[in-house]
Amino acid sequence: MPTDSTKGMVIMAYEYGIYIAALILSLLVTTCVGSYLLFKSRKAKGAPYFLMMLFLVILWTGGTLFETVGASLSVKIFWVQVQYITFCYLPVVLLALSVSVTGHANWISRRRLAVFSLMPSILMGLVWTNQHHGLIRNNEYLVMAHAFPVIHKTYGPGFYLLVFYAYTLMLTALLIFIHAGVTGKGITRKQLGFVLAGVGILVLSNILYTFGMSPIEAYDITPALIGPCGLIISIGIFYHRLFDLMPIARNRVVETMGAAMVVMDMDHRIVDMNPAAQSMFKLSSIAKNQPAEAVFSDQLPLLTASLDNQIGSREFSINTGTEDRYYEAFFSMLYEKAPVPIGKLMVIHDVTDKRKIAAVHLEQQRRLAVAEEKERMARDLHDNLGQVLGFINMQAQGIQRELTQMGVENVHGRLQQLADTTRLAHGEIRAYIRSVRGTADHRQHFLKAIENETARLQQATAIACHLETPAAHFFQQMAASMQLQLLNMIREALNNIRKHAAAANVNLRLEASVEEQQLTIIIEDDGIGFDPTEAKRRVAAKESFGLTILEERAREIGANLVIRSATGQGTTVRINVPAQKEWFNATSSLTG
Repeated sequence: MPTDSTKGMVIMAYEYGIYIAALILSLLVTTCVGSYLLFKSRKAKGAPYFLMMLFLVILWTGGTLFETVGASLSVKIFWVQVQYITFCYLPVVLLALSVSVTGHANWISRRRLAVFSLMPSILMGLVWTNQHHGLIRNNEYLVMAHAFPVIHKTYGPGFYLLVFYAYTLMLTALLIFIHAGVTGKGITRKQLGFVLAGVGILVLSNILYTFGMSPIEAYDITPALIGPCGLIISIGIFYHRLFDLMPIARNRVVETMGAAMVVMDMDHRIVDMNPAAQSMFKLSSIAKNQPAEAVFSDQLPLLTASLDNQIGSREFSINTGTEDRYYEAFFSMLYEKAPVPIGKLMVIHDVTDKRKIAAVHLEQQRRLAVAEEKERMARDLHDNLGQVLGFINMQAQGIQRELTQMGVENVHGRLQQLADTTRLAHGEIRAYIRSVRGTADHRQHFLKAIENETARLQQATAIACHLETPAAHFFQQMAASMQLQLLNMIREALNNIRKHAAAANVNLRLEASVEEQQLTIIIEDDGIGFDPTEAKRRVAAKESFGLTILEERAREIGANLVIRSATGQGTTVRINVPAQKEWFNATSSLTG
């Protein structure tokens, strides 16, 4: 029959095997979780700190495994000292993880981490030099009364300093998690439950072992519990998305705000949205973890912008059944720490009223354009048809006087002249209609039209007209619309001379200045002139349509109008037109 000692050895071997298996399982679970997180979610908020925690836990579990299978005291002490790396630095990393996950990443900086790591680094130095001072552990020897040799030791003051510092940091981290979960400003309560269940079990087990109250005498079962606790935390990470963006977004979003807000991660999944967005897209609840393609399937412009990180804004519309509502979505990247983005924030504003106001403004602009066109037509009628009809009126009055004073036979020439002028007026009206429709070719007839105007003035009056056009070929490079405006200004100036100047001679010159990049039209007469001050007054009082129209036409084409006159000294009108360099180049190549 097996003796009691034999049974004891079997039980001890059984306990030894279970403990080793639990350590190996914990090591595998932690390694798998770390590998998955490293390749799938390493850019998520808090993930780097959690990976550091997993590395330290793996170091702890592996160190415990090798300590357990170690046969000599020196080998066991070496692996115990390796485990102290975890004991010293794990609390610091847990604190960093808590503030990062709860949306306070700005609290963590390299300098602060260095400060928090200073005490653990000093204690690590004491651990690896413990044989010289015994401040961490002393009186170490192997106890053989258990399933495997266990180190007996007496803790020194350095160890209790480490315990106090480590538990203070871990308690602070847990309080941060609890506060964030309760207030809803960091993590959800479900996520909080998994964090507390996973981390709390490990911390409690370690506290019991440290103070000699472990449920299994002399064994630290904390590394063996890392496997089950790792599975619990993994559910919080991957199912309830512990490292999701919602804590950051919730700190920025006010639930009651009118603008719709949607938060997406870098995989274009909907992480969060406020009630306004739910109402806009007719969702009964947050479309959490749904791809953007599913949520915005009916809004192709919005979907395209959501998938393209280079687009900053996009407009779209939604039919409410009674009207079309228009919206503008603004996109911005979310950063935990620049320059790597962790998600995208979309803010949507209703711009329906804005578009209505813009439509009203556009209608006002259209009406203003129509009014300006009517004003332009009035000027053209004044310059063309008005002048001709005025001439016809004067001729008719003259004929009437001739008929009364001299007899019918003397007015034949006047009647012929009146008929010719009427035909000319009809031709000008047709030319004006063609110009409005864009069919007139002033480019080919600009110089000829000027010659006709001077010839008409000379024919209708006793004024001698002198035309000098050495720079006419430069004017041919102008746009037809500008040529038409200049031609009308020449007509107006000549008509003013005919009606008011009492001049004997008129000189009209076309000049060009390559240096000043300018074309100039000069119209001079030797008539009675006028008082410039009185002329300005009449323009201001809208009593002189001729000068007013000249100034308006000059402004429209960007020309500079200069009129010089004095009583009894004639008048000079200069129209300075800015020229383009290409006009001179083109003309030079033609004349060269």
